[in-house]
This record gives sequence, structure tokens and C-alpha cells, in this order.
Amino acid sequence: MAVGTAAVVLGGCMTPPEALKMSDEAASGIVAEKQKTLFGDSRPFDVVRPEGREHPASIDAATGLASRPAPLKLSRGNILEYAARNSREFQTERERLYRAALALASEREDFTFHPFARVGTDVKEAAGVDSVSGNTQIGTTRLLERGGSFLLFAGASFLTFGSGGASTTSSLLGMNLSLPLFRNAGEDVAMENLRQADRNALYALRDFERYKQRFSVDVEVRFLRLLSLARQVGNEERNLQRLRETRERNEALAEAQRLTEIQVDQARQNELDAQSRVLLSKNRFQSAQDEFKRILGVPVDLLIDVDPNELADLEPLMARGAPVPDTVAMRQGLRLRLDLQNVRDDLTDAMRQITLAENALEPDLRLDLLGEVPNAPGSTFRPRFEDGVYRAGISGDLGLYRDSEAFSLRSAHLDRESAARAIEGYEDVVKTEIRLAMRNLEQGRINYDIQKNAVAVAARRVESVNEFILRGDAATRDLLEAQSSLVRAENSLSDAIVEYRNSFLSFYRDTGALVLRPEGLDHETSDALLQAP
Repeated sequence: MAVGTAAVVLGGCMTPPEALKMSDEAASGIVAEKQKTLFGDSRPFDVVRPEGREHPASIDAATGLASRPAPLKLSRGNILEYAARNSREFQTERERLYRAALALASEREDFTFHPFARVGTDVKEAAGVDSVSGNTQIGTTRLLERGGSFLLFAGASFLTFGSGGASTTSSLLGMNLSLPLFRNAGEDVAMENLRQADRNALYALRDFERYKQRFSVDVEVRFLRLLSLARQVGNEERNLQRLRETRERNEALAEAQRLTEIQVDQARQNELDAQSRVLLSKNRFQSAQDEFKRILGVPVDLLIDVDPNELADLEPLMARGAPVPDTVAMRQGLRLRLDLQNVRDDLTDAMRQITLAENALEPDLRLDLLGEVPNAPGSTFRPRFEDGVYRAGISGDLGLYRDSEAFSLRSAHLDRESAARAIEGYEDVVKTEIRLAMRNLEQGRINYDIQKNAVAVAARRVESVNEFILRGDAATRDLLEAQSSLVRAENSLSDAIVEYRNSFLSFYRDTGALVLRPEGLDHETSDALLQAP
């Protein structure tokens, strides 16, 4: 009997692949459930990274270096998708949500029936007589929603003496019910761990969605700064070419004795400075590339290709200002910010802890009910309830000493007050961030207009000075200063475009209205959230 039961038990064991599949199904179901609570619908989510990661695909196993047929082409339309697939930091945040879902699944298991099967066999020799004994027990157990636990089991045992000797068997049915009467009794107390795990899963989803907003803004702004640096390399190279042309023209004019050697040297010196600036700008661009690849999660030695002309695609958006006044933005931010929602819910959690601390002051009395019913001799299964043993008892601690629990209650009250203050403080943080974002947005728009005008003025100045030089009404120094002003204005305009876009995205992020698609910010949906009643 014992061997047969062992085979059944071992046959019912879960293999590692089955365990992983079961865990993934439970966690994914919980994430989908919380998504419906938060968004009204479920969205695809899996802790396993999506296919198409660049890091393992692009690494040569023999050398450990990146190897790819062509450079990885990055654009504003695909960087968020690459980030979601490749970023190690993003994967860590995804796993944090998944762990919260697994913790909730584990807590739920405590309030379901847990079947069990146990078997034991013992071989003994005493006074020249061999004996074999064994026992088997199967049953189920679970925690109860109002406190306590329930156990139901059936067992069988046998004893055999020697080969072909006498043997005895017995069977038993049993039930054990343990119920707290005061302390640890009631749904508020018994279900607390499950309730907190359930709320933690929702908090983790809010944290993950808030992280996605911050991460997406950071990735796009870093990419735009990379484009700006690429454009500045082009600006510096064009400036170098202009200075080279100026130097060659001055040399020709000096040979014709129309310019002094001093003005030729001025042009040569500025050309050398421009060569240095080209090298410096290229170095900054390459360093920014490496840092961006690290943030993206692709190999840092992987060649990438970016188009600085993408910055020009943003210029039609530069006229957009804040879609709502600051008072509306703050009101919506207080409603939409997911991190603030978590801080507010912390107060509810703190209030429940007071209930738990008050319950811990009560007497610790427990009602235990036990029933054991033997089987009729010689029968396969015929319980004899009339011969059963039934017990009922109360045991526990009357709670004459509860000083530690009293301290815990006071601490719980302090935690509640702290949680209430945290809400006030965080609401001020949200308002401050939104007000700053509004100011930065307006400042960014004005600064963009200034830098755009500065480029136009600097370009006209270069043209005018060139005309004056041909007429002999201007010196080389005037042209060199005008060209230097032009390249500075061009670089500042690139930075202004990026910073304005940064302030724009940050405004939506700080109000909690940022809605992103793989190709970037969803302006219409984000605006609709801000303008909702």
C-alpha cells in the first residue's frame, strides 16, 4: 500500500517547466486583472523579454564584440520599441511588477484547498523477528477567511511480522478545525496579508506605468540631444569650410597685396580653432552615442545610424504651448498622477494597521474541534462514526500583558498621521513640478524663437560682411566674428529645439497625462486627458 501511494504521489509532482508555466499564467492573469482596474482593459504583458533583442543577436560568440551586417538605424519612430525590448533597467522594472503579482498569487493560494499525500515505511528487526510497518495519509487543508484553519484527512496503516507472518491494518478519517475567537479573528485580520498583497500588485502596476512615462521621456530626450550633437558636428564642419574659404581668399588677396599678412594669420588661426572644435564636437557625439546605446541596452560597440535632420521634423511643433491653464493642469495632475494615487492609498493601508493593532490587544483564545473516525475491521472503507473520538476545547492567552501591543498601536496611529502628512506634501510636490513645467514650457518656446531669430541675424551678418569686404569697407576680423556668431547661433538653435521638446514632454509627464505610442507622444489622447472634466 505504501509503495503504491508513493508512486501516485511522485507521479503527481510538478516538473520545473510545469511550475514555470503555472506561475506565469497566475502572474499574467493578475497583471491583466489589475490593468482592467486601472485602465478598464487588459494589455499585453510578459516578464520574458520580447524576441529581437540586439545584445545577444549582435554579439560574436568568439570575440565578444558586436558584429552586425549594417548599422542599427535609430529614429524617433523606433527608439521606444528598441528600449522596451533591450533596456536592462526596463526589464528590472517589468520584473518588479511580476514579483508583486507572484506574491499576490502566493497569498491567494493560502485560502484555497491544498491537497496533500504523505507516506512512510519502516523496517525493523527485534529479537530475531522482522517487521514492516507503514502509513499513508491523504487530505486537504486551507486557511479560513475569518481566521483559523481547516484540515480533513484519511489515513491507513499496516504492520506485518516476518515473511508470511501475521499482519494488521487500520484506517482512519479525521477532521481538525481551529478557530480564533478574539485575537486574529475576523475577516479584517485574517485576510490582511492577502488584502495588502492585492493592493501591492495594483501599486506595482501604477509604479510601472509611471516608470514607463519617465523612462520614455528620458529616452526620447536623450535621443534628441544625440541628434542635436550630430547636427552640431555638421554645423562645425560647415563653419570650418567657411573659414577655410576665408583663409584661401585672404591668402590670394595678400599675394595681390590687398590684405596684410596679419589678416591672413587671423584667418589661419580661426581655421585651426575650427578644426579643434570639429574634433571636439565629434568626440562629444561619439560619447553621447555610447551612453545612449547603454541606456537603450544594445552593445556599446554596435554601430548605429541616426539622422540629424529629424530635428527639423519637430520645428512645426514648436508653436505649441500648454494646452490648458496652470490651474487646470494642477487639478488634472492631482487626479491623474499614478504615484500620488499610491501615496493616497498608503493612508488607507495605515488605517487598517490600526485595526490590526487594536485586535492584537484582545485575548488570544482559540476553539479547537477534532474528530477521528476508525474504519470497521476487515472492510475496505466503512467508517464507524459511533466509535469515533470527538474533542472540543478552548485554549489561549488571556492577554494580561500587552505592553508591546500597546506600543504597536501607538506606532500605528503615528503611521496614519505620517501617511496623511505625506499626501499633503506629495500634492505640493506635484503642484510644484507642474508649475515648473509650465514655466519651462513657456521659457522653451520663447528661447526657441530667440535662437531662430539669432540664426537669421547671424546669417545676414555673414552675408553683409562678405559684401563689405569685397568693397573694402570691412576687415577680416569682422567676418571671423560674424562666422563665429553664426555657428554658435546654429548650435544654440539645435539645443533650443531639444530643450523645448523636453519641456513639452515633461509637462505631460508631470501632469500624469503622458500617453505614448511606439512612435512617440500621442498628442490627441494626452490633450484629451488634460481637458477631461
